[in-house]
Amino acid sequence: MVKFIFCSERRSIKRVTVRALLITILMGGVVSCVSSGSRGGENIKDRTVRQAEMVGDWKGDGGARLVLNAKDHRFIGERLDVDVQEGRGVSISDAGLVGGKGEWGFGLYESGYQVTLYFDGGGALTLDVQEGKSGIQLSGWMKDMDQFILHRKKSS
Repeated sequence: MVKFIFCSERRSIKRVTVRALLITILMGGVVSCVSSGSRGGENIKDRTVRQAEMVGDWKGDGGARLVLNAKDHRFIGERLDVDVQEGRGVSISDAGLVGGKGEWGFGLYESGYQVTLYFDGGGALTLDVQEGKSGIQLSGWMKDMDQFILHRKKSS
């Protein structure tokens, strides 16, 4: 009798676990669809993007700035509103904005081209290279699962 009750409880736990997993997956898909469509950028996979196209000054909302230098692949980031892998090299303000400096890398992956920032002293951040309405843009994820977009700074 005890064995039968245990098996019944186990099947019930499995059903609850499967249902919770399905709900989580479905809700994650809804959140992903809503978030990725909010700014209109698509990850670039079907054309060649050269690393040299990433070099320069990028600007974002709230005074965000990212400078990707060609020399030694160095970067400086300020006021980036993104979710970051924390480390000693990552500076996070009281407002939750990310800053720091270090080396950057560029590559083509299954999801498309990406720029990865490796902060001096530890920490990392990956940005997707996207085709936006006004050309190439860099996109990262904010803590609230919305996209944070950086556009190439216009020359004055």
